[in-house]
Amino acid sequence: MKKETPTVVKEDTKTPTATPLAHGIISTKNSNPTLTTREIATLNDCDHSHVVRVLAAYGIGAARAREYREHRAEILAGLQQKILESLTSAELKKATAYQKVGMFALLFDKERLERDQSTVNVAYDAASDRAQLAELKALQASAVDVEAEQGIT
Repeated sequence: MKKETPTVVKEDTKTPTATPLAHGIISTKNSNPTLTTREIATLNDCDHSHVVRVLAAYGIGAARAREYREHRAEILAGLQQKILESLTSAELKKATAYQKVGMFALLFDKERLERDQSTVNVAYDAASDRAQLAELKALQASAVDVEAEQGIT
């Protein structure tokens, strides 16, 4: 197993500074929230207790993850609102405004996914499908059974 120094605490803010292993643990937890701490430890080649300490240091626990999953659509909607409220006329002239609008669109799509709503509008032409089906049926009806013509059974 990898030996790594524990999470370091900054003196000024008392906020933990993540080591590369801690980043890996947090990334694994965020991308696979249903994994147990033991599974995360296995994937990151570290001790289970280290995973527990890292997640606790960053306030990432099972209850918090469950709450997030249950209210993800509302959280995404709230983030959209914050992004829009943070845009000012001056920011619209900066490149970062483009990034914020892009993030808004991404969050909008994710919110709709969480609410089981469409994220893409697809035009469907049933009349065209019916015409193609009729054409295929006509071709099938006019097809020659070569085996029957040649007396092959």
